[in-house]
Amino acid sequence: MSEPWEVVPLRDEVHIVPLNDLFEHHLDGTGCVCGPTVEQHKQPLIIHASLDGRELLEQQDPPASEGS
Repeated sequence: MSEPWEVVPLRDEVHIVPLNDLFEHHLDGTGCVCGPTVEQHKQPLIIHASLDGRELLEQQDPPASEGS
């Protein structure tokens, strides 16, 4: 199971940040070293990239349950 993510609502934007990542993410617009992507909604949604690669694990199919 991969590490969790946090939704951080700020005054003019909302950030989605990986928790317990290999470095601290900066919530000052899009200036974070991870190169976050921006989606335009009522407020900009700034999605940070992890340095530990958890996105790749989350994209894989979940393992089959035992007894199937």
